[in-house]
Amino acid sequence: MASPVERYHALDFLRAMAMFLGILLHGVLSFVGTPVRFWPVRDIEHNLAADLFVLVVHAFRMQVFFLLAGFFGCLLYQHHRWPGLIRHRLVRLVIPFGVGLLLIQPTLQAAWLLGDPQARGAIGLPSSDSLDVTAHFLSGRFFLHIVPAHLWFLYYLIVFFMGMVPLMAIGHYLADTAVARLGDRLFQLLIGWRIVMAGLTVPLLIPMQYPGFIDTPQSWQLHWQIVGYYFLFFATGWMLWRHRDQLPTFAARWKASLLFGNMVALPIMIWMMVVGLPRSASAPSLPDVPGRAYIAYYFSALYTWLMVSGLIGAFQHWFHRERAWVRYLADSSYWCYLWHLTPIVFLQIALAPVSLPGLVKLAIIISVSLTILLATYEWGVRYSFIGAILNGQKKRTRVPTLVFNREPLASVHLARTPEIHR
Repeated sequence: MASPVERYHALDFLRAMAMFLGILLHGVLSFVGTPVRFWPVRDIEHNLAADLFVLVVHAFRMQVFFLLAGFFGCLLYQHHRWPGLIRHRLVRLVIPFGVGLLLIQPTLQAAWLLGDPQARGAIGLPSSDSLDVTAHFLSGRFFLHIVPAHLWFLYYLIVFFMGMVPLMAIGHYLADTAVARLGDRLFQLLIGWRIVMAGLTVPLLIPMQYPGFIDTPQSWQLHWQIVGYYFLFFATGWMLWRHRDQLPTFAARWKASLLFGNMVALPIMIWMMVVGLPRSASAPSLPDVPGRAYIAYYFSALYTWLMVSGLIGAFQHWFHRERAWVRYLADSSYWCYLWHLTPIVFLQIALAPVSLPGLVKLAIIISVSLTILLATYEWGVRYSFIGAILNGQKKRTRVPTLVFNREPLASVHLARTPEIHR
């Protein structure tokens, strides 16, 4: 039997926080001042602060996730090699993705059908107002309109792991050659230079729809710029595990990275994206790509790398040791993110016309959704076969009463398998 995989508590928790931050981001989308064309709800209360929040979070959240997915993916590869890794990814990624498409995505279709008809195309639905909702589901036609929707991250991870098979084969062929040593040396030189990594990222941002803003996949079609962009972070994480002695270098000066990123890079990025882009005389509503647009590209990429490295350093500083509540949230995050859109959107639809302050409605949406998600995780998922698929088998020997305290994990008497990294 293979020995247990080493657990990086801080990075595991950071990955979980990226998922929970995604729940909050989706809860905010109905309150943005600029309508999001694929979102089915627009609340009567909206504020530009919501736009700023979405812009900022979108600039680093999934990048953190994919970098850590590559990091833990290489960890699992080194531990299990290809046969074991393929089986592990089949259980942790392919099965949740397939089941989510069949069980979760239809509930999203129901939510989108109750919302703005113009947003239905984002999840594969016809935008006609005359669509018979009952017939849509009873006839089974909803199966024809299934798209990855918010499960696109699993879709892309599956593609990335498939892509690593030939890349690793080439890597084994080139092992101990001058080419491999040069590649390792270049990575070790680049990983500590965020300003250079940002420059390498800019070409992947140029084809995006808006300068400096990363497109979100909405269909089965793979767009090369989105694949290439997120694969850059996935591959960086993969290489970072191979050179994990460089992790302190990558996360060094994390306070300075977070401070400079949010006080300098972010304001410049926002100014260039929202205000500072020159406008074409023939099409005043569209920005000219040359000139200052490239500044938006660069500072968007710089902000992303500063936040990724800064958050890794911060979480390693604050969450380096094992804590029961941290472990619990890390375990629950996968289930919560898979299912969160359904309660979020239904609550947004219910509260959209209600005359309450936006912050109050957002607090209701998030708190009620998280209560539902964590309750279903604890009492329906964690110790079931679903939990075994998502996080590994766990057995409850007694009802945990102090899940969120700071006592050592052993105090809640949970048994688990050695396969502990998703």
